[in-house]
Amino acid sequence: NYLFKAKEIQNLIKSDFKKNKDVYETMNLQLPMQANILHIGNDFGQIDILLVAKSLDRKITSIILDDQKFTIAKNCYTTQKRKVKYLNKYENVSSLPYDILLLSDFKVVDILKESDMKGYKRIVILNKVKSTIHNIDLESQLISNVLVMVKKFMFS
Repeated sequence: NYLFKAKEIQNLIKSDFKKNKDVYETMNLQLPMQANILHIGNDFGQIDILLVAKSLDRKITSIILDDQKFTIAKNCYTTQKRKVKYLNKYENVSSLPYDILLLSDFKVVDILKESDMKGYKRIVILNKVKSTIHNIDLESQLISNVLVMVKKFMFS
């Protein structure tokens, strides 16, 4: 997918994958094979490609906050052929019911409000700095302040 991108971008993606391949594989195994996933992150779309490569029944809407990374991800082959949709602003998210909210960048806590945490079955926090994954199952737990819990997992 990134073979025709600048060498610098190819190297960043290869380095990210090499560093995080174990946590990506764990995440991929933990997520259902059939799900509507809203992913908020700040990568070149490589996480989304891994998710749909594992299962074509996953529908991914991905918000990438960095304009350059958003443009690169949006113009990848996978976007054209798989169920991946890219947005560059959180405000552009449709009201589709998403099963899972996947958070993979620390900057996301700056754009989310407590009301944004409602309506998901699960929130998955991918902390690449510590190579950890945290699952918050919102169907089986009564959580009054989800955003506080998200921040705790993001920064702990």
